[in-house]
Amino acid sequence: MPKSSVNTLWSQGGRPLLGIVAVLAACSGSVLGPDGGDDGAPFYYYEHQPIYLKVDPAGIVVLPVDSLASDSAAVSDIVQAQLSLHGLEIDAMQPLGPPPFNWLVQLAGSVDVDAAATARAELLMMPEFRAVIPTYRTLDGDLSLYVLNRAVARFKDGVSLVQITNLVASLGAQVVAVQHWGPAGDVYLIESAPGSHAHILNVANGIEESSIALWGTPDMVDPNMRLTSLLMRQQSDRY
Repeated sequence: MPKSSVNTLWSQGGRPLLGIVAVLAACSGSVLGPDGGDDGAPFYYYEHQPIYLKVDPAGIVVLPVDSLASDSAAVSDIVQAQLSLHGLEIDAMQPLGPPPFNWLVQLAGSVDVDAAATARAELLMMPEFRAVIPTYRTLDGDLSLYVLNRAVARFKDGVSLVQITNLVASLGAQVVAVQHWGPAGDVYLIESAPGSHAHILNVANGIEESSIALWGTPDMVDPNMRLTSLLMRQQSDRY
């Protein structure tokens, strides 16, 4: 049986520890759809092993286009208008991490799984949003986990920027920044590209599975932690 526990987000030996530290039985298979369903459970990689999650229909993480990113009222109005078509209602909304804001939208009452999935798919196709991601829970412990529209990756020595950008583009994403993390070397920050509708779990998994990467992982928020994401924690650890 797989075992997992939620720990504080930090970096050790250049490899990020992201929320869940787990030991899983070996398994095989291709990258699975991030909403799960018939193709299997969503997952991300930690230490080259898949960490499986389940969709929590009671929440959505949305990343608006830049013109709306900091306008909470506009984002709330647009999301609520679409949710209302499926009998869903916003209970609360809050920003996750620094600007440009990924917004956590929490739904009110008992949430119909199919209605929530349909609403997410429709929101993703709207021009106002760059990403729409379900919230997740861990399989063991049933703890909430919020995936941001951002992946973090490190590549092997000698890999060129052209190779990296070509790989990232093939996954429907783009490099948005490069940070030097001391002994960890250069770390690339990656987001799904505007209009691509690429799910960041699939982007991170595609990087992890490539021959040019040392590792790739989504940036995530554990609501029980004081600092929200890998990037915020890493910046704090520098000082």
